[in-house]
Amino acid sequence: NYILLVKFMASLSASQSKVIDLFNKNKNIFITGPGGVGKSFIINYIKDLAEKNEKKIHITATTGSAASLISGKTIHSWAGIGTGEQPVDVILKSIKKKFALKNRWKSTKILVIDEISMMSGDLFTKLNIIARSLRNNSKPFGGIQLILSGDFYQLPPICKDSTTDFCFESDIWDSCIDEMIILEQNMRQKNPQFQKMLNEIRKGELSKNTKKI
Repeated sequence: NYILLVKFMASLSASQSKVIDLFNKNKNIFITGPGGVGKSFIINYIKDLAEKNEKKIHITATTGSAASLISGKTIHSWAGIGTGEQPVDVILKSIKKKFALKNRWKSTKILVIDEISMMSGDLFTKLNIIARSLRNNSKPFGGIQLILSGDFYQLPPICKDSTTDFCFESDIWDSCIDEMIILEQNMRQKNPQFQKMLNEIRKGELSKNTKKI
């Protein structure tokens, strides 16, 4: 098993290895980068690592389709918050009435949220308040280790209000995230010219050459 682990770690990019190192140090991590750089791959590896070490981990995402790709649940379903639009005290009162739901919050060691860019700053703040209250712990998210993944260049928050803030604009973002790791090595596309085009389109900054192509 040790030899297999060494071989696996050797196959990772430097930034992917950094994610695993930070995870093992119990850091709260935000993993970002364009499509094809291995964000879902790292999440699956973190899940396997946590389970081998008997740490209670839950895999979630902001949408059903994203959750299905990583064999998880939506964050709304996992957290028991419904649409998440109600005042936080109302949501908390509802959760406290459900033993299994309340226990899920209390027993969780690691929480993964994929496609985090689609979560509003308001909802991120509510989840932090709920976690701290239910776990009776003043640390960010009540001491739960956070692994957040997504790309703020690609997908905005899902909200009725078009002026909704991204969750990284929330007042609590900096206190909740210890490290941000940008994955840049594209595992899906080997053509460097096409990669360059995709990265320009992602940022909305197209060169004359890309426009011409």
